[in-house]
Amino acid sequence: LIVSSGGLASGAILSSGGVLIELPGGHVSGTVFDGGVLESGGVLVLSGGDVLSDTPGIVSGLQITNDETDDLLSGGGVVSSVISSGGNENVYSGTVASFTTVSGGIQSVFAGGVATGTVVSHGFQQVSGGLVENTVLVQSSFQTVSAGGRAIGTQVGSGAFEVLASGGSASGTIVGVGGFQIVTSGGFASGTVVSGVGAFEFLTGGVASATQVSLHAAQIVSGAGSLAISTTVNDAFQGVSAGGIAS
Repeated sequence: LIVSSGGLASGAILSSGGVLIELPGGHVSGTVFDGGVLESGGVLVLSGGDVLSDTPGIVSGLQITNDETDDLLSGGGVVSSVISSGGNENVYSGTVASFTTVSGGIQSVFAGGVATGTVVSHGFQQVSGGLVENTVLVQSSFQTVSAGGRAIGTQVGSGAFEVLASGGSASGTIVGVGGFQIVTSGGFASGTVVSGVGAFEFLTGGVASATQVSLHAAQIVSGAGSLAISTTVNDAFQGVSAGGIAS
């Protein structure tokens, strides 16, 4: 039995061989243990609704493929996991994922969780209240930051996107040739470096401070609420339109 965020298991009876899994945000009450086990910590690996493994502490080299998920619960962490197409890695409060490779899959970092050194290729990194450091985005990959999430030192390569939504922030992002940073309403970027042909920072209702734009890159400030503060432009383009402000 898996109790996800917002779920409630009340009065469950766990007989021998039974497992009750309490994910962050789930609630368990009145459970009777008759030889069964409650799991709420470590690194949990699921395939559909089946438990493949539950390991305490730090796990190295996990391979997560289609329809599989690794959940980092209290006291758990991963190093050098690989999340392939259809796979998911969930980083919850008090846990750390280091040097994950996301190749077609999804890494989600929730409030209190940390991911460092993630490389994303043809996949997604979703940061909702958590912290990510030194992510590298390449080849049709996306990083979305929202709801109090923070991204520090992200590198955005050709065909990749960093999107800062409401409550999301980024500092020290480097946007290279063919990369995109998009700052929507309620998002905030500071100290972004945008450099090279086809590199863009788009402000569509968001705020950017101390952006450096150079070598034929561009900053576009468009729409109500869009604000660019102290941008430095060197051999590059800054466009301001439709209610956007550059100061």
